[in-house]
Amino acid sequence: MKPNKPTETTVRDTARVVTIDRLSGINTARVVSYESVVHPLYHKRYTKTSRMLVDTTGHDIQVGDSVKIVETKPISRHKSWKVREIVKKAPEGITS
Repeated sequence: MKPNKPTETTVRDTARVVTIDRLSGINTARVVSYESVVHPLYHKRYTKTSRMLVDTTGHDIQVGDSVKIVETKPISRHKSWKVREIVKKAPEGITS
């Protein structure tokens, strides 16, 4: 019989784009991810959009930044993601 190994937990993290940088508080932003999908039967392309609120404590983010986020325990009713790092800063001139 094999010894029991502790189960490895997978960390869900993805790169997203910031759409609103100050939302309902000083440490909250909305990020969006777009995914192009082909319908299995009709072979038509369509876009899936995922929007989520993230905690931005300790990061200075602006609209248009690409950020890497990681799933955490629920912070508030709708927030359960945190910004891990800023992947790419937005060009100057993009405003909300």
